[in-house]
This record gives sequence, structure tokens and C-alpha cells, in this order.
Amino acid sequence: MKNAKKLTVGLASVVLAGSLAFGATASAAGSDNGDGNGRHRPVAERVCNNLDRINERIAKTTERIATRTAKLQEKLAAAKAAGDSEAVARIEAALTRLGERSTRINDRVAKLPAWTAEHCPAA
Repeated sequence: MKNAKKLTVGLASVVLAGSLAFGATASAAGSDNGDGNGRHRPVAERVCNNLDRINERIAKTTERIATRTAKLQEKLAAAKAAGDSEAVARIEAALTRLGERSTRINDRVAKLPAWTAEHCPAA
């Protein structure tokens, strides 16, 4: 009789644990349309509400890239004058990466006015 009771309690605990696991999984996988807690706003709304901050960030990034490019140009000239070929190679690689980053940013900035005209009602 004791074995039957142990078996029943064991089986009940397995069923209970399985039910809890299934319920937790189903709850976590539920549809979240983003309007429950305000965290998941649509991209257009986020961008349109933050255009000023985006433009400030673009200006700061562009300025930072220009400053960094000027410093690297100075270091490149000094390294060439000193005949340090390893430093010249490193600095030229850094300038190339910086130029690529600048190109990517400029391409995205060029698309921003058309995107905001299409998606932002008061822009």
C-alpha cells in the first residue's frame, strides 16, 4: 500500500511540474503587440519623436570623425617623416576604416529626409 501511495504522489508531482512548465512556456510565448507596457513602440514613432536627438547625434559623430581624421593625418605625416612603415600601415588602415564609417553615415543621413517626409506627419 505504501508503494502505491508513493507512486501516486510521484506521478502527481510530475504532472504538476509539467503543467507549470507548459503554462510558463505558453505565457512567455504569448503574442506581444507592444501596446501593453509602452516599451515596444513602432520604429516610425520612435524616430519621429527623436529627430532632434538623432540630428544632434549625427552632428556629434560627424564632428568626431573629422577630428579623428585630422589627428590621424598629422600622425601619418609624422610617421612618414620618421620612416616608420609599420605605423604608416596602421594609420592608413585606421583612416580607411574611418572613411568607410563616414561613407556609411553619410549614406544613411542622405536617406533620412525622404524617410521622415514619408513616415513623420509633422516633419
